[in-house]
Amino acid sequence: MWLCFALAVADIFLIFFLCPESNFRRPEWDLISTNGLDTTEAEKANGDNEIFFENVPPEAGYTVRQPSLADMIVPIRADRDLNFFRAMVAPLRGLTRPAVIWVVLLYGCALSPQIIFIFTMSSLLEAPPYLFSSVAVGLMEVAALIGFLLACYGGGMLSDLINDHIVRRRGYGQVRAEDRLLSLIPGMAIGPAGCVLLAFFCQNHLHWAAIAVGFGMVSFGSVYTPNIAITYLAHRHQRDAAQCLVLINVVKNLVAFLFLYEAVEWVQSQGYLQVYLVMFALGVATIAGALPLYLFDGKQYVE
Repeated sequence: MWLCFALAVADIFLIFFLCPESNFRRPEWDLISTNGLDTTEAEKANGDNEIFFENVPPEAGYTVRQPSLADMIVPIRADRDLNFFRAMVAPLRGLTRPAVIWVVLLYGCALSPQIIFIFTMSSLLEAPPYLFSSVAVGLMEVAALIGFLLACYGGGMLSDLINDHIVRRRGYGQVRAEDRLLSLIPGMAIGPAGCVLLAFFCQNHLHWAAIAVGFGMVSFGSVYTPNIAITYLAHRHQRDAAQCLVLINVVKNLVAFLFLYEAVEWVQSQGYLQVYLVMFALGVATIAGALPLYLFDGKQYVE
């Protein structure tokens, strides 16, 4: 416990001093859109649709301000141009956007199976027939670590390779944020499949190695699909990406907490089978939500 507390304090300390530039204002470029209209006219012609430009001409380039040593020594500063109330309310506008709502639900439902098992596996593995010690229970997290590492590659480098291949086939200059959703396909079934395996393995008290495999699979799903979804969202709503990410982190934790709050009692009363089959259904439903976003939004937003 004290080690976790010390690491958390060190993490906060490093965030303040290594990441002092917390507010980034994306510059507004005066560019000509592909249909011959300038940005203002194009926005009027397209209603509320957002228009982004992938390639900026050299004359419209910008540089990122490098903070001075004095700025880095003083990690907390007041932004006089920022209204506190607007800063608090601004992320809530994301709730009107389908992509944000989808990412919130996807992230919360992907995270819940892994958290539920973390909070219930000690009572499962320390009891017969396993009789694990507390150290052995902790070592089950190795399976989760393996799942995380594989998901970082799949949801990161592999996703980029797939997206780059799609852009090359279509031709440079036409980039859709929804193309990123296609990279969900290679690993999107691993998380829900892990829920099914955990449901049967834990309910029937099968070998602990089988449970570890299921735990690794749900851990993979808790990183792989949310990582791709957040990348898609940051591309889809570039100008409001920071506000969208704040909203996602707040609401997805609330969604996961709703499951976690009743997790132990739910498992004890209904068993692992029912709990994880519900998680499986929610996981499949939220992943399937990417299909309408790809089919309908993708036709309207081509950069």
